[in-house]
Amino acid sequence: MSDTEELVIDESNFAKYFFDVRTHQPQAGQIVACYTATAEFGPGPDKKNIVHILQKTDKATVIPSIMRKVLNTSQRDAVRVPLEMAKDLSEGLSAELVEDKPYKYTFEMYFYTKPEYIPKGDPHWTTISLLNVDKFTENSKSEWKTNV
Repeated sequence: MSDTEELVIDESNFAKYFFDVRTHQPQAGQIVACYTATAEFGPGPDKKNIVHILQKTDKATVIPSIMRKVLNTSQRDAVRVPLEMAKDLSEGLSAELVEDKPYKYTFEMYFYTKPEYIPKGDPHWTTISLLNVDKFTENSKSEWKTNV
């Protein structure tokens, strides 16, 4: 690619430039990029599972972990949304109505990428610089520090 060509990153090549921090290690020159957006937790098997846990088990403490891992909710919303659902259930809403009701939350997903791949001026993206990623990539047992 020449200096005059603009790099186009879309669905077809996104995984070539952005690496999920849950399944990858940082590479030299990479930073952490966070994509944030507003989302709705609507009907589906994940919602049905959460309602079941709230109603039929004593395992509600696992729900925030499920919300973070499966729905990529912010930490705050991983607690807030199930509490709202539990409140709706306790106030008499049926399981079916709670499953159908949309609950807004903040979607967050973190990636390793190079700084030049982050869209400029896009408010959905924030970055975290990794100060000693080169040292970390040379020796995976090293500690690494961040500059937020």
